[in-house]
Amino acid sequence: MLVIPDLHNWRKNLPQIAIEEIQQLLTFKSYKADEFIYSAGDESNKGFQIVSGEIKVCNYSLEGNELILSNIHVNDCFGDMGLITGQKRINYAIASTDVTVNIINRSDFD
Repeated sequence: MLVIPDLHNWRKNLPQIAIEEIQQLLTFKSYKADEFIYSAGDESNKGFQIVSGEIKVCNYSLEGNELILSNIHVNDCFGDMGLITGQKRINYAIASTDVTVNIINRSDFD
């Protein structure tokens, strides 16, 4: 599979001062492989960026089959569209490996 570095990293091209301000607001959390980071229907109150490991964003068919929408890698951001739209989560984010993410809360994102 082709990996495009920073494809999902909206923070990368921000001015350095903005990056520094965001870094002061972040918290960090680790998840074990196969642990859910969020599920469909959850409130979109956090955005994430991968520090280490990988996650998959997926949905499930009515029959219970998993449909992987995206594999997310180090430095990629995810969960941010929910922060922008204010809508509940429409998919699942699951740790593919042990993973550490940094988290920005909705109030700080706004």
